[in-house]
Parts: sequence; structure tokens; C-alpha cells
Amino acid sequence: MGKLYNPADYNLAANPSLPKTNSPWPFWSLLFLFAVVLALGWTFFTPGVRLTRPAISFSPGQITATTEATNRTATPVTVNVRFTVGTKGRDTALGSGQFTPLAHQDVSATIAPRSTSRVSCSFALPSGQVPNEAEAQLFSRQ
Repeated sequence: MGKLYNPADYNLAANPSLPKTNSPWPFWSLLFLFAVVLALGWTFFTPGVRLTRPAISFSPGQITATTEATNRTATPVTVNVRFTVGTKGRDTALGSGQFTPLAHQDVSATIAPRSTSRVSCSFALPSGQVPNEAEAQLFSRQ
């Protein structure tokens, strides 16, 4: 028949030549591999043009949304940015308030290589609701 189970055969103190199954090296090697993959993805798959969150400024009769576009490539880039202004409801414990767009407009801008340029758009102040939030979206890049 087969060999009977003896707990001393699986005890590291009684039998020090047994392979250790609680080694941290597999965990550390997986963590290192994940860090390398993350660094490569961050280097090669980040967008060449980035936009900041737009700021809103009010003047008599109009509202201006301004964002900064950063070109990280080695060539000049022409971008189309879509500005949307609207109102955002209050945040609750259940989630973020709903954004209701009031107006949107597309603006084209050319950004020099490895530089940051300010892109702004003016809207006529709508009657009724006053916008308190703006969004900027990179619509197309050439």
C-alpha cells in the first residue's frame, strides 16, 4: 500500500530540507513586474496633448471658460477643444450632482512643440440659469 501520513514529514523544524512554501519572493517578483508594466504604459501610452480643468470668469453679459493645453510632442499640434458650460447640482451622500449643459462651442488652437498654451472661449450669459461649471474636451487632434 501507500505510505501513511506522518505530520513530522511536513514540519520544517523536524525536516529542514523541505522546500519553504511561505517565501515572499513570488509576491515581490509579481509586484516588481507590475511596476515595470505600469512604468512602460505610463511612458508610451499617455496622450501627447493634455487639458486642464477649465476656469470660469464672469464679465458683464458674458462668461469666459479658460483651459491650458499642454503639448508634450516634438511637433506643433492643432487641436479642437469643445467647451461646455452648464449648471451642476449639489453633491449628495449618494453621489455627485448632475451636470446640465446650457451651451457649448468648439475652439481651434495651435500649440507649439513642448509648450503650454491658454485656450479660452466666451459665451453670452444665458438668461434664467447662471452657469457654475465648465468642461473642456479634446475634440480632435491634427
